[in-house]
Amino acid sequence: MSLLESFVKNVFQKQVKPVRGSILRCDLLGSLAHHTGVYLGDDRIAEVTEDEDGYAAVQEVTPEEFLNGDPGSLNRSGAFIYVATDDGEPIADELIALRAETQLGSTRGKYDLLSNNCHRFTCYCILGEDPEDMKLTDRAVAEALEEEYSVGSVNWSSTGFGCGDDSFDDVEYDTDEDDDEDDEDDLDEDDEDLDDEDDEDFDDEDDEEEEDDDLDENDDDD
Repeated sequence: MSLLESFVKNVFQKQVKPVRGSILRCDLLGSLAHHTGVYLGDDRIAEVTEDEDGYAAVQEVTPEEFLNGDPGSLNRSGAFIYVATDDGEPIADELIALRAETQLGSTRGKYDLLSNNCHRFTCYCILGEDPEDMKLTDRAVAEALEEEYSVGSVNWSSTGFGCGDDSFDDVEYDTDEDDDEDDEDDLDEDDEDLDDEDDEDFDDEDDEEEEDDDLDENDDDD
């Protein structure tokens, strides 16, 4: 994702709050690659990273740690965290979160940047088994979601969480309640407009009645 695309997603498009069991992504190496993990709720994320012994270690991290990475790890240079969505809603499943939680604290063999990486772990959590692909990217993660949940095309929507934030709760999300309030405000305005129109109609009727009375008086004078 280019800097321009990132800017557009985070400034002009609706931001989506992740829910438990949804898939998160951030950029690596200036958007040349990506890092994925599973959201467990309450600002907890399960991810795979290479430990000191070179193994693929499953660990729990905060959103800030997910975005910035461990010291000495690949440069997670993206400015924001994204969530996999379909039609503007997070693609999520409790089973995805449970699979991720059962792996916490374990290792998944020797870490390999292409074949045994964060995306293999994320695909396992989605599918319940390791994928057959030997070279795994965030595209493999999207395809796993599309296959398992029969969605047309996965979109990576901005969560609005960026550098300097501590929690997803720091982000101001548009909620259904806000939409309902906006709808109610629109209805109230419509009602006021109707009331104004009714008042105008009544005024017109009063004017017509006064004109009729004037005509009747003129007739009487004749």
